[in-house]
Amino acid sequence: RLYRITEAVGRWSMVDIYVVTLLVALVKLGALATIEAGPGAIGGDIQLKTERSGTQHSVEVSLEGAKGKRVSRTLLVDTGADFVVLPSSVISDLGIAAAKLEEREMQTANGKVKARVGILPALWLGEARIADPIAAFIDDGKLGNGGLLGMSVLGRYTMTIDDEAGTVRSTNGQLVA
Repeated sequence: RLYRITEAVGRWSMVDIYVVTLLVALVKLGALATIEAGPGAIGGDIQLKTERSGTQHSVEVSLEGAKGKRVSRTLLVDTGADFVVLPSSVISDLGIAAAKLEEREMQTANGKVKARVGILPALWLGEARIADPIAAFIDDGKLGNGGLLGMSVLGRYTMTIDDEAGTVRSTNGQLVA
């Protein structure tokens, strides 16, 4: 019975391949449509070099502020942080209006602190632009000059840290606009 079903469907089993091939050919020729991945589109894997200090891993990111202004930072990969956490001094560097940030009290590993919370236009991991991550800005004296790459970005991916290669690999397997 299963053999007969397989035999009947067998000749159609490659139809999906032919449809995709035809669509790709038409798009490449511009006959049907043009497909462009815009700056907000990410897909597949992101692989970044890490700096390791003890058991902690840091990655270089680019923060995107108002009017596309970008600032590079090294952030500690921290799955215990709900948000991207940055020193307050970065607010002006990014051209963000402090008045638009919500003041909150937040729990950290070192106790409660006052923070200003808002949404960054984007954070760049290599060439991948992650739109609208939530960020908390904490007094520089309590955070130092670094920052934390928290779950408002990490939660969008499956993360794998390769200690031997000194890399962190993020996969989401889909396009996000």
